[in-house]
Amino acid sequence: QNPLKNIEDKRMMSRMLVEMARMDGRISERERLFIDQFVNIERARLATLMQAPKLKAEDCEQVSDAGRPTVFLVVAAGALSDDRLKGEEEDRLHQFADWFGFDAVARQRLLDMAQDYTLELAIRSRFHRLRPDLLQQLADHMGVAFTVAQQVYDRVKAARGE
Repeated sequence: QNPLKNIEDKRMMSRMLVEMARMDGRISERERLFIDQFVNIERARLATLMQAPKLKAEDCEQVSDAGRPTVFLVVAAGALSDDRLKGEEEDRLHQFADWFGFDAVARQRLLDMAQDYTLELAIRSRFHRLRPDLLQQLADHMGVAFTVAQQVYDRVKAARGE
């Protein structure tokens, strides 16, 4: 579900999500599923977005001030949908944050929120077969401290009433 109301914010978020997903030359199934949660992109439009030029600062300036944190958070979570940021993805996210006017503290806070959200999705999808050693592997794979993964696991467990 898309939390944005401004049509330009939604359009730019779609472009940013696709740009991040295509950094390795293709959009994986996990990335496609993540994108579909937030924007409904028809296959023909997706093909067009795959060929679009890289975004510039002027493009990102079109996102409303109110929409910038949400757009950045969703795009960061999309980049994390394959569990870990690669160097080029992280660099591009930092560039987007700069263009949105976020300082390092705000950028890191939003990245932490995106990582927490992505970790929660991963835990939910593996909940019944997630032993402590597998939780450790997941934390290591995602580049988060085991204590953070354990906190998210405990939160998911409590939400499930277990």
